[in-house]
Amino acid sequence: VPVTSVDILYEPEKIFTTQSIQLSAIVKPDNATFRTVAWSSSNEKVATVDENGVLKALAPGTVTITATAGGVTDSFILTVVTYTSSDVVATVDSKEFFSLRDAVAAAANGGTVVLKKNVDNVLFVEEGQKLTFDMNGFSCAAISNKGSVVVTGNGTIICDDFAIINFGTMEIRNGSFSATSSSDISSPAVVSNAGTMIISGGSFKAVGGFAVDVVSETTKASLTILGGTFEARFAVCGFDSSENYGATGDLRPEISISGGEFTGTEYAIAAEDTIITISGGRFVGGTADLAAVGDSNVKISGGVFPSKNCIETSVTSEGESYELSGSISISGGSFGSMIPSSYLEKGYVVVIGTGSLYNVVPASSSGDDDDDPVPVPIPSQKSDDGDDNSVAIVAVVAGCVAVAIIAILVVAMRKE
Repeated sequence: VPVTSVDILYEPEKIFTTQSIQLSAIVKPDNATFRTVAWSSSNEKVATVDENGVLKALAPGTVTITATAGGVTDSFILTVVTYTSSDVVATVDSKEFFSLRDAVAAAANGGTVVLKKNVDNVLFVEEGQKLTFDMNGFSCAAISNKGSVVVTGNGTIICDDFAIINFGTMEIRNGSFSATSSSDISSPAVVSNAGTMIISGGSFKAVGGFAVDVVSETTKASLTILGGTFEARFAVCGFDSSENYGATGDLRPEISISGGEFTGTEYAIAAEDTIITISGGRFVGGTADLAAVGDSNVKISGGVFPSKNCIETSVTSEGESYELSGSISISGGSFGSMIPSSYLEKGYVVVIGTGSLYNVVPASSSGDDDDDPVPVPIPSQKSDDGDDNSVAIVAVVAGCVAVAIIAILVVAMRKE
């Protein structure tokens, strides 16, 4: 069976003297009779390649590297240079590299790429590659991940649209990432996640658009936020787009938040057909702190939602109306307005907290030790002029069927 093609997988454009790189090539078809690849160099004083495809740079110059199998060839032109420290883009295990691509190839089996200068290149991590990207206080153009990558080192990315795109597995530990509006994209996202992502820290800011969007396409997307600051039109947004890709099953994206600061000029959290769990964090939105529509399921056990319109379940956008058909379940947190009784989990009530906030707490912590409706008293407060203002909130827990809250505000002003 004759060979039809030979394809060298990795073709470095430039390497420096004393550097060694492993080359490989794919021979087609798979059942070809002569599949063994023979490597050759047009000038072995500049670079050599052994029978295993190990390329060694020896001296400055330009050379053609060729792979041959069954009379079919593939080749590329390589430049070998003498380097200075300013030419080094990144290191892997103390080995120096001129490009991010070369460094990623060397670290793709669980190694660490350490950035050594600001670069205008995108860090591409392909499927099957696994590495740590230590930005080392420097910057790159963007990060595109289909494999597995941990981003650390307090680096910086500033771009027009997407700073980070993830289809694989990614953890972001720190750094500063921002996206600005462009003529091509009216709603840029700093981070666009269609895979699995953990954010434990960092700053994420967009002029408009999204700080982080979580979109299920062909698989379920998930996002876990442990901390960080997020600022945009929508700080965090979840959306199930799997139907557009022909995928079936429940692929609603899942978002879990236990900490962080979220500020949205419209919404701090916006979700359509998304599963959200919130146990901590502070969420401030210009229109509402949280908006949930479609088949979204929201569970809140902590966090601060200080706006008067803290939760919104009916949204009109560009002439289209969206309503919540899913559910909201609250068992903790602080809110800028009274929570509808239908949102409260059984056994939880609302009490007045500090700073004009309403806190959701277990009924037992408010003196309710059984299933009977029990009022939750709020201590009387004195006004500045000495008037006695009696304030009371009556919170009613409605047995096993549903939870209802009746808030009665009584103000009695009596002057001497």
